[in-house]
Amino acid sequence: MVRRNYTEDDVAEAILDTTDRGLSQNEAAQKRGVPQSTLSGRLSGQASRNERIQAHQRIPKSQEETLIRWVLRQESLGYAPSHSQLRACVEAILKQQGDNKPLGKHWTTRFVKRHLELSTKLGKRQEAARFDGFTPKAVNWYFDIRENEYGWIKPENTVNVDEGGIMVGFGLDSLVIGSSDPKKKAMLKGVQSRTWTSFIEAVTATGRALKPGIIFKGKELQKQWFLNEFELIADWHYITSPNGWTDNHIALEWLKDVYLPQTEPRDASDARLIILDGHGSHAQDEWMATCFLNNVYCCYLPAHCSHGLQPLDNGIFNVIKGAYRKELQKLASLTDSAPVDKVHFIRAYAKAREAGMGKDIILSGWRFTGNWPINRHKALTHPEIQPDKEKVPERFKTPSPPQLHSDDTPKTSRQVRDLAKHRSRPTRRKYSKIAKGLEALEMKVAVQNARITGLEEQMAQVRRGKKRKAVPNPNRRFMALAETLTAGEALPDSKKAEIEVDVDEKDESVIEELYEAEETRDPLMLHSIDMGWFVLDKYYALSGESPIYATALLLDPSKRARYLKVHWKEEWAATAIRDGRTIWEEEYKMAPALGPAQALSEASRSQQGQPNELDRLLNEIMVAEDITRDVDDFENFIHAQPIKIEGSPLVWWCQRDQVRTYPRLSRMAIDILSVPPGSADPESAFSGGRRTLSWDRERMSCVNLEKVECIGNWLREGLIIPSSRGGRGLVVDGEINGSIWVDSDDYLD
Repeated sequence: MVRRNYTEDDVAEAILDTTDRGLSQNEAAQKRGVPQSTLSGRLSGQASRNERIQAHQRIPKSQEETLIRWVLRQESLGYAPSHSQLRACVEAILKQQGDNKPLGKHWTTRFVKRHLELSTKLGKRQEAARFDGFTPKAVNWYFDIRENEYGWIKPENTVNVDEGGIMVGFGLDSLVIGSSDPKKKAMLKGVQSRTWTSFIEAVTATGRALKPGIIFKGKELQKQWFLNEFELIADWHYITSPNGWTDNHIALEWLKDVYLPQTEPRDASDARLIILDGHGSHAQDEWMATCFLNNVYCCYLPAHCSHGLQPLDNGIFNVIKGAYRKELQKLASLTDSAPVDKVHFIRAYAKAREAGMGKDIILSGWRFTGNWPINRHKALTHPEIQPDKEKVPERFKTPSPPQLHSDDTPKTSRQVRDLAKHRSRPTRRKYSKIAKGLEALEMKVAVQNARITGLEEQMAQVRRGKKRKAVPNPNRRFMALAETLTAGEALPDSKKAEIEVDVDEKDESVIEELYEAEETRDPLMLHSIDMGWFVLDKYYALSGESPIYATALLLDPSKRARYLKVHWKEEWAATAIRDGRTIWEEEYKMAPALGPAQALSEASRSQQGQPNELDRLLNEIMVAEDITRDVDDFENFIHAQPIKIEGSPLVWWCQRDQVRTYPRLSRMAIDILSVPPGSADPESAFSGGRRTLSWDRERMSCVNLEKVECIGNWLREGLIIPSSRGGRGLVVDGEINGSIWVDSDDYLD
């Protein structure tokens, strides 16, 4: 028997026909198309089939009705959800209710089937065809949705959000005052940085601005970007991305950590509305599920219409960017041509935001676009709106293949055979041989291309399969500045983040193999390896704190600039030479030649008494050399050929010949090379103490631990010799001091 299609409304009308209109059950059932048994059961108090199976369904009826309204509203917006997006919303609801069981494979299909107002259809993307730019057609389409679907949402719960970007630095020309000479151009000094920084701003229809989100280009947030003076903007949110733009994760974290907490309505039952563009990050499954769970609706702007329909793009962003450029000009007048770093950007943008985020400016943006109060006439009279374009269908015409003339050079075997047509038989035979040769070459090229494609795919798989460092806690990528200031130790050190470490791919693969080896699976061993790398990175980064380290290499006669150019990166070597030259020019180039350097040189026998004729002659020669020297001592020395020396560079510079040849540079070299080097002994003492006093051994006193480490250091340095090796005590200058007797076992408690 064919089952009749009827709705609950038909059943209700049949019941009214029987109870109020005097029809029999059979007559009412035939009139409304409802089975007589169903009508009889309902009259006797029997529940409907949907109500009976409601107890066995995953979500209650009220939530299913909410889902239906959401699906229909999304369809009217032009963002009809797919089955996967609907599934994501339902799974989010179940997870919120503590139900972690997987949703049935055919749940979405059956959900659509049991609700007659829904249907699965083919979704066609008509963005370019439906919204041909900023036209009256697109404006009317948008305001039909804005008025009919979301006109009931309160203005204090209506938010416009958009992402903007600023090039750190300024490169715009402007009018200035200068010479009246037309040939003389006025050059503006300033930074020409190309670093891109994005910001996410949101404003309500009542003129309130939410806290912004700042997206820096980089890998990690740096401590030096944030100063204590920025306490007034400590509640801003900061994040980094490789290109300085937003992505799916950043958009979702902004929604959860910035928008939802700051727009909590007074009445929990009130809905919220976000007016935003149709970026892919705003239409992802998790975004829609999060909005649905928090009673937030999304109204998407038509493509290419944000400049006319979005409040932020009409006045607010323009004022902010103009004020930002003025702040940069003030900064350039104070700092000359210094680069605009993150600190300067935050300072300048904070002041620009104060100018552009006033309540009057925000409200004017909403009024000008007609978003609040809702007035489509405002948008239809926008100065940049374009008239609707009528598309004239073009007749389809099959393109004819290009004809090859006799004067054209054939490029394929088919073209060669085409040229052979209507030729004599001997000529066609020759053309045929040429075509066969080309066909063989074409086949060979096709095989080689296929092989190249396969190898490229293999290389792509290798690159995709390469291990990447796991990012801890990826669910919390935004960081408030207040957290940054209080937990600064969690941020990477600035120098550590700036210094690049060259790791060959081969060496990197070896390191990965070592980490994957069976003996390194021990957590204690892995921790030790990581701590070793941490300490190495720490001291390696400290070497860049002062330019003296690199300058000492330049002043080493056996190394000089050639050593840096061979073993260092080009930009590192250039920086080291520049820093060394700065020390030379600012502190030593114009300093007196006499000083500590000459005091360290050996004095001649004649200088101890009265100067003789030889001394006077030497002084004249030295003065003449000093006057006629045209080449800078620093440049002359570091670019000279390295030489082999005996002893240390400090001893070489203390020789009298070097003091005479480089009277001022020798002073600089002695001052730098006499700086005592840092010692690794304190770090070794801490490491040794941890090895001696492990985590499971806590009964050794501090005194005994100090004695053990002290004696161990003496043994390693050869200051004492164990009795098992014939030792008798403390060794001083190669001899045994009988008055001091040290044995490794005498003083242990």
